[in-house]
Amino acid sequence: MTRLAWLLLAWGIIILTVVDGAYLSVVFSHLPHQERQQPNESKQDKERLNGPVVSFLIESLDASERFIEKHEKFFIVLFTGAIAYFTFILWSATDAMQVISNRQLGEMKTSLNIARDSANAAREAVDLGREELAATKDTSRLELRPYVGVDKLFFTLEGTDINQSLLSFYPTASILKLGIKNFGKTPAYSVNVFTLILAATPDEPFRPTFDDPIIERHNIYPDQSHVVELDVSRFPTVRYNLVGFVVYGRITYYDPLGKMDWTFDFCWRHDGKNQFTPYGAHNVERGIGHHQR
Repeated sequence: MTRLAWLLLAWGIIILTVVDGAYLSVVFSHLPHQERQQPNESKQDKERLNGPVVSFLIESLDASERFIEKHEKFFIVLFTGAIAYFTFILWSATDAMQVISNRQLGEMKTSLNIARDSANAAREAVDLGREELAATKDTSRLELRPYVGVDKLFFTLEGTDINQSLLSFYPTASILKLGIKNFGKTPAYSVNVFTLILAATPDEPFRPTFDDPIIERHNIYPDQSHVVELDVSRFPTVRYNLVGFVVYGRITYYDPLGKMDWTFDFCWRHDGKNQFTPYGAHNVERGIGHHQR
């Protein structure tokens, strides 16, 4: 029943009670004082005393009580069945709530897994971005850093330009020179150059040891070259016409952009007639750590 129906029923009961009370007051006001005091067991007297509505209600209640007493077992079975039915309804509702709860729990777990995967993906994206940024910075440094290496090795005569014909006439008067160059885009500071000349190719593996540098703490700017004469006094046979001698060397310098010291080892072999080519596995560059200056 709706709320309005319950309200109308309550008002109906109140109105019936008021009407019945008014009727009883009228009946009792017309009875003699003695008649009101004498007991009256007849049905008509009861109806007159109680009023039609209350009498009807009393008779209905008596009839209902007699019916219930007569069919007591039936009502026990009926109410037991009702209790069983409502118990089943309650169990079904509880089971349905359990199913809904399990479904919501599964959806919550799925949402949490999605959130965790999203968080992991975001963290991986951040890490990847950091790595790409670091790689970009490293690439920029590598593109802009100085690169100092061997530009050329050559024989010449004192006071003359390189001339093959003159060198062939005066092979013992030839002078060996080394040219280095900064092939990078930023200056190289504190450049040091070490060399070692051997009259013949040594057996491998060979680790050269160097004396004092022939160039010390020199600054070389981008595209700038520097040429220095090599001392061959200990090897009189090292001349223009000698084939097979080698020149080992090491170049060290400081990179101000990356704040790192670099070392470049080289080994060039003379193939005759002023032709030098890199030789062996000694031509390699490596960084030797960050340097605070």
